[in-house]
Amino acid sequence: MILLSLFGALALAADPPAEVQEEGAASWWGRILADWATAEQLQSYSVQVELVFHDNRRVATVKVVRSTTTAEQTQRLVDRLLAASPAPKGTPRELGFGGDSAAGGQDGIPKVPTGTVELQTTAPPSGEGSVTPTNVDASRDSEVFGSANVPANRDSEMFGSSNADTSRDSEMFGGGGTATSEGAAPTGEGGPPVGRDSEMLGSDSAATERSFMDAIQEAEKRLEIGGRLYLRLQSDWPEGSSWNSENILAPNLLDLYADYRPDEHVRAYADARLNYDYTVQPGETDLSGAEVKAASVDLDELWLKFDVKNRLFVTAGQQHLRWGTGRFWNPTDFLNPVPKDPLAVFDARTGVPLVKLHVPFEKLGANVYGVVDMSAMKSIEDVGGALRAEIAAGPGEYSVSVAARKGQPLRLGADLSMSLWFLDLKAEAAVLHGGDTPYWKGEFDLETFTFPTEKDRSKEWIPQVTVGIEVPIAYNAEDSITLGAEYFHNEAGYKNADLYPWVLFNGGYKALYFGRDYAAVYAALIGPGQWENTTFLVSGIGNLTDQTFVTRLDVRSQIRTWISWDFSVSYYFGEQGELHYRLEVPPVPGNELLADGLTVPASQLSYTLGAQIRF
Repeated sequence: MILLSLFGALALAADPPAEVQEEGAASWWGRILADWATAEQLQSYSVQVELVFHDNRRVATVKVVRSTTTAEQTQRLVDRLLAASPAPKGTPRELGFGGDSAAGGQDGIPKVPTGTVELQTTAPPSGEGSVTPTNVDASRDSEVFGSANVPANRDSEMFGSSNADTSRDSEMFGGGGTATSEGAAPTGEGGPPVGRDSEMLGSDSAATERSFMDAIQEAEKRLEIGGRLYLRLQSDWPEGSSWNSENILAPNLLDLYADYRPDEHVRAYADARLNYDYTVQPGETDLSGAEVKAASVDLDELWLKFDVKNRLFVTAGQQHLRWGTGRFWNPTDFLNPVPKDPLAVFDARTGVPLVKLHVPFEKLGANVYGVVDMSAMKSIEDVGGALRAEIAAGPGEYSVSVAARKGQPLRLGADLSMSLWFLDLKAEAAVLHGGDTPYWKGEFDLETFTFPTEKDRSKEWIPQVTVGIEVPIAYNAEDSITLGAEYFHNEAGYKNADLYPWVLFNGGYKALYFGRDYAAVYAALIGPGQWENTTFLVSGIGNLTDQTFVTRLDVRSQIRTWISWDFSVSYYFGEQGELHYRLEVPPVPGNELLADGLTVPASQLSYTLGAQIRF
């Protein structure tokens, strides 16, 4: 109740819908583009943007069609466009702007450049995307697929049109029977309305057909059904084994979603995931003896979103909510029970049952969030809560957050993301205090039956800090390579790698959060040269505490509009530790699973080949 009362007060204090002074669309666009180019310190760039404004002018679909800048730079341009809404009075519902740093076209609108598709982003409904860059809620596809490359709408994807209001009949059959963006019927040269049947049946039949088609279009706008099929093959080549004895897995998945929007203030969303691995045999078990199933169904998302007078935005249900700026480590991502896999092609974690309250402050460029955490809730005392405040100021974006829940540490966090000269800087810091999470110390040796003991750290303040830097380097007029590095200090981790199996079997292991110190480096090439639809990524992660490492090459490419493929190969090396671990358990009398002991060789190479189609 205290949390809801607080957000009720914040909603009343938030900025009401702002009135916009008369300003030409060309100068409005030119100002945003100039500010962005100055902030990015760009001397040469080329970009084309399409915008479709919704009825209240406070929400815009933003689509970057072409760009020669990096994905991060282009995203920041989209952020500026969203933050700059509403549009000037009199602006058409649909705009197509081309930009080129070298020359301009008529009326101050820059010329349309050439280039390839780099990024597409869709603004969220109900005005949530109109405030601050770091928290632009992604469209339904980006929420499902974890990617910013989201087409603006289904018709434009299929028929190549950016006009979300154009009828399908006109796109398929041509002619003058196209409904206007305002829903009015077209006319002939001073004559009555025309349609496909007007010549045969008269204008009344044409009007009836238009009404019917309008009703179909309106229903399609309200409800969309889609998904993604992702087929994968994974293989692991352990040390000491031959190439033909590799283990092969096929963790295929099918995502299906339904997205219902009766109007721009209400949205309901559901997403289910089918996991299927045809390499799993009946009766197969894992290391703990649990049966492995070939097929399973997970609920990824199930939520309802609405706003209260465009001031308070509410999202209730199982949803994705990710905090933090780090690429590999996010210590301030308080509400996800499982850390993200930084090497995954997409974030496959399912949503968390939450109630999120969002109050934007447009004039300040700030957001305040309140979250009620209902995951694993059995009674009222199991409910957790979190608060987060964000603001964009100068060259950076900053946030502070706090989360608390019974049985878990109190978590305080802060993060920032900013541009400094030609560098992009990111940092996160979290402090944990209290809770009953077990922490182990001592030695673990089954041969001598030596076991670690639990240490009470509930009175300690335990820091976790990650710092990252990224720099794009242009190597010709159109292409650049992005280099980055990140460091993570984890005081909640362990210095002794021998405790790895004990922590694992006691349910306390979190990948890449086990050791005390980590580092990562990466290099990315996006569409280099003639490889316009291909991305190359080389990355390396090291556990500096136990001196184990993994290096990986990723290649991802778009074959057609709907289909893409990816390939990765990883190499593991170093001492005995988290990223290069060989498990040997001696025979344990009286234990069926360990009667003959257990040996698991360390990984040496792993491969992944995948293909996905979106629909």
